[in-house]
Amino acid sequence: MADRRNETTTICGTDLHILKGDVPAVEDGRILGHKGVGTITEVGSAVTGLTIGDRAIDVDRSRVEQAKRFGATDSVVSTGAGWKDQVMALTDSLGVDFAIEAVGIPETFAMVLCIVRPAGHVA
Repeated sequence: MADRRNETTTICGTDLHILKGDVPAVEDGRILGHKGVGTITEVGSAVTGLTIGDRAIDVDRSRVEQAKRFGATDSVVSTGAGWKDQVMALTDSLGVDFAIEAVGIPETFAMVLCIVRPAGHVA
């Protein structure tokens, strides 16, 4: 168990569709944003990889599994140790052709910038 003090929330792709009016069931005035970002305030004895004071972004590991079902051949969980090294190893140290930043905070944007190859694309 780990507790996080939420400091902000971000929007996701579904929220963008709502803002564009693609989801008519959502009425005007709805408050959007449900991706929590904050600081770890407590860590249980079974938790590894997080310590009090760490900044934390909600990561849904089921998305990695979903990507595999859609045909992804490799995956890296960005909260895991050595995530950047894993990406670079998969790309012969060149970086990825395309990097998609979908969380909307400076930390994750910086992550995609450091793994995209020269002349690669960031979305």
